[in-house]
Amino acid sequence: MLRAQIEFQKRYYQWSLQNWEKEIREDFQLLRTINSPMAQRPLRVMESLSTQDRHDMAITLVKRRTIPSVLDKFNESFSSQDKQRLEKFMQLWDEESVKEALNWSRYYATQKRTHRIKSKLTKAITSSLKQILGEEYEDWGGGEWRYRTDIGPWRVITHIDTSGQSCQLYYHHDICAAEHVYLSENISILNWLGISSETEWTRLSNSDIEPTSQALTTIIKYFMDAAPKLLEGLTPELIEKEVDYKAKQLNQ
Repeated sequence: MLRAQIEFQKRYYQWSLQNWEKEIREDFQLLRTINSPMAQRPLRVMESLSTQDRHDMAITLVKRRTIPSVLDKFNESFSSQDKQRLEKFMQLWDEESVKEALNWSRYYATQKRTHRIKSKLTKAITSSLKQILGEEYEDWGGGEWRYRTDIGPWRVITHIDTSGQSCQLYYHHDICAAEHVYLSENISILNWLGISSETEWTRLSNSDIEPTSQALTTIIKYFMDAAPKLLEGLTPELIEKEVDYKAKQLNQ
């Protein structure tokens, strides 16, 4: 990993910890808006813990998502205590999965009906995101599109996907300077909380369209407001020069 990427990941790590503290303090305000098992299971797990255990578990989850070389910068590591906490988290996760079995069967019975909301959901999201990302976007067709937002020398690419059947909405951000020059990829709320590599919404019906589009807009705004500070002082040249230097070494 290049130095600029490590510096960004250091900031992202600290910001992620701060976000968990905020979520715990505000009764999981953002996590609660994501209608999917990947969000609702960890929400119920965290709610079952004491306040101190919630804070400890949050640190463990963010550490799990963070590469060792970044943790080293803070004299941290994924300790034996973290491993024990994660085992407990996964055990509670599995218990929540069993409880969801009936809900899943009800969902599959209505899947064809709920899948018809795609066009309505897409329209609601593009309308809601105008205030954050603007009106222009690249339409990839089939319910996939992306926005480009320039922040200094960096470009934040926001991907939205409503093309799925079981997963009716998916999003993430990439940060790049040019084609194939990426600072970070696959940024989303469940990623920065250390819960999952992806953030998705499922089991949506017509009544979920407006609250879902508003929830996505709120979450995207939250990251976009933080992005300038996360990127402050980082320049593409830090990556490009190091890539060139390593390429020259390989060619010697």
